[in-house]
Amino acid sequence: MEKKLEDLSEAVEFYADQYQEMVKFKAESEKKIKSLQRNVYLDKCNKALEERVLDMEQGLKASNVKIVGLAKQKNEITTEVVKKLPRN
Repeated sequence: MEKKLEDLSEAVEFYADQYQEMVKFKAESEKKIKSLQRNVYLDKCNKALEERVLDMEQGLKASNVKIVGLAKQKNEITTEVVKKLPRN
């Protein structure tokens, strides 16, 4: 009878240790999952910001005019320079 109680006590201790390890593993896994979810969120935000920057850059480039063959003058007004260009 004493042997059975000792065996039962060892089994309970073993399962208690296993349970503690599982609780620890679960907590670590949840922490990693939250971190990964945050990374996914940040990746999505980063891609959205990259697209916005590209759109803004394209918008700025669309309104830029480069006139080849004319030297840039200090304090020039681009619209006046364009008005003075010969037309074909």
